[in-house]
Amino acid sequence: MLCAAFDERMLPGQERGLRSGSPVRFPSVELVVAGDGAISALNARALGCTGPTNVLSFPGGGGRLGSLFLSAETLEREIVLYGQDPGEHARRLLAHGFGHITGFDHGPDMDAFCSMLEDACARPRAPRPL
Repeated sequence: MLCAAFDERMLPGQERGLRSGSPVRFPSVELVVAGDGAISALNARALGCTGPTNVLSFPGGGGRLGSLFLSAETLEREIVLYGQDPGEHARRLLAHGFGHITGFDHGPDMDAFCSMLEDACARPRAPRPL
């Protein structure tokens, strides 16, 4: 579930991800919450890395912006290890993964994009009429 409205204009100058192809009108993002075992296997198969990680992201195609894989077990360990609020840390990880599937690499631009998403997700919203 995406908790901030997404507009392709949020990605000025991006050369990969959504900006590299024809943007879809209403892109979807797949979110898979898994355990460390499944994340470890995916991490090894896709990236050649050993062990679990907190979030993996893969760009999509067609009507899908991409897929995010979140390790619930790693999330739980990290909130205890770092003394973080579970909701805040989950938002941070999902924003980070979303930054990657929209074409950002680590750096100041991605940090700014992730901060914007985290802030948007943390703001209270008025209920929408059905």
